[in-house]
Amino acid sequence: MAVAHSTLMTAWVVVSFLAYCCRRGTLRGLGAREVARRHFTRGPDWPAGANGHVGFALACAVCFGLYMPAYPLIEPCLRTAGLSSFYFYYPKANGAGMLIERVNPTSNERGEQILRLDWHRFNVNVGKPGRAYVGPTGGWSRHPPTLQFNLPHIDLPTRGVRHWPWRQHAARFLPGAVAKAARAL
Repeated sequence: MAVAHSTLMTAWVVVSFLAYCCRRGTLRGLGAREVARRHFTRGPDWPAGANGHVGFALACAVCFGLYMPAYPLIEPCLRTAGLSSFYFYYPKANGAGMLIERVNPTSNERGEQILRLDWHRFNVNVGKPGRAYVGPTGGWSRHPPTLQFNLPHIDLPTRGVRHWPWRQHAARFLPGAVAKAARAL
C-alpha cells in the first residue's frame, strides 16, 4: 500500500512539473525544456561551498515537496483571475520563493507582481526605533546596525510591503538579535 501511494505521489509531482514547465515556458517564451533545466541546474550565482549546496538543495526540496504537489490545484484558480504562480530561485540570496503575478496576455514580459512568499537572505535594521509605519503592516522602522537573516517572509509589492514581518516587527520577532545589536552600539 505504501509503495502504491509513493508511486502515485511521484507521478503526481512529475505530471505537475511538466505542466508547470509548459505553462511557464509559454508565458515567458522560454520553452518547457529551458524551464526544467533552470530548476535542476545550480548556477554560478549560488554561494560557494556547503552553504550554497545546502541552499540549493533546500530550494529544490521545497519546490518538489511543497510547490509542485499543490501547483495543479493552485494554477487553475489563479488563471480564472488572470494570474499565474511561479517558483523562483534566488541564487545570490541563497533562497527561493513563490511568486503570484498578473499574466500579460499580449507579451512574454513579466506582469505585475501581486504576492511573493519567499525565503532568502536579506538585511534587517535592528537599531533604535525610527518612525511608525503607516498602512496594513504597522510596526516601526529601525535604524542601523543591520543584521543579515535567511528567513521566510511575505512581500506584497503593490502595497509596498517588503520582507514582512521581519523588517516591520524585528523587535517583536527577533528580540535576541535586536538586544545583541543594541549592546554592541
